[in-house]
Amino acid sequence: MTVTDGDIRPTTELLWRIHKTSGPHPSRWDEYRTHGPLTKMRWDPHPLPVGLHADCGVIYASTDLRTAVAEVFQSTKRIDPYTGDPHVTTFVPRVPLRLLELYSDDAAWLLRHDASHSLMHGPRSTCRNWARAILEAYRIDGLWVQSTMTGRATTVLFSPSATKLPARPRATAPLTASTVLKALDDIATSFGRGWRFAAPGFRGR
Repeated sequence: MTVTDGDIRPTTELLWRIHKTSGPHPSRWDEYRTHGPLTKMRWDPHPLPVGLHADCGVIYASTDLRTAVAEVFQSTKRIDPYTGDPHVTTFVPRVPLRLLELYSDDAAWLLRHDASHSLMHGPRSTCRNWARAILEAYRIDGLWVQSTMTGRATTVLFSPSATKLPARPRATAPLTASTVLKALDDIATSFGRGWRFAAPGFRGR
């Protein structure tokens, strides 16, 4: 397994994260989850067995709100702005993140390693194995991958990226904020049948 400078995507793009702030598993916007790997998560880099791995954390952050919503609520297809007092937070890395580029028109890293673009849509356990092996071999900041929900770019940030996050987010708001509710309603409607918006008085309900 080799990673060259040409395989790395340096980015200071605005990133979006939806995170719960109360309930059983609250999380700060910049808090890396060190418990894992979780079977429902595609790119968890934690070693087995499942448990607390203090030196191995992960944050999933998307490049747009629509993808963040689809990724967070995909298991139920029910956009819930209430349970766990979820917030949406945007932030910009203070210095460029060095992400292994697995998704782009000309990304060749997977092909060079006897895989293909279809890996990102394969079994989650396989993706977790790749993430674990990549992080063990190289202390990169994370991965630039494709969302299986929207087809847009999304990121997986590993613990080494922690020093590159800003001291404060660009913006943060509860999902129940009026402007956020309107955006969520539009997103739920765009997702179409099968998706619900758990807020009264909106079209996507």
